[in-house]
Amino acid sequence: MTQQAQTIAEALNTDPVYVTNAAKGETNEALLQKAETKIDSLDFDVFVIVTGGDGADRDLLEQIEVFNGDEGAFIMIDTNTDLAVD
Repeated sequence: MTQQAQTIAEALNTDPVYVTNAAKGETNEALLQKAETKIDSLDFDVFVIVTGGDGADRDLLEQIEVFNGDEGAFIMIDTNTDLAVD
């Protein structure tokens, strides 16, 4: 397990959308706000991790899910075209 996964999992406890430093400035803030509004209206937990353009890291996503207690749906997207769901 990595420190990065633990850090992201802890941040997801207070905000269901986490944007990595590599993705900051690369994301559409209005779209992120729309996603948060939609997430808040659901009756189950959904967590979104936005990464830089290196692609979705499925191993990191699985680690985040474990640190978060395996509860909810976890979605990782990059700022280009990749998507991972666990």
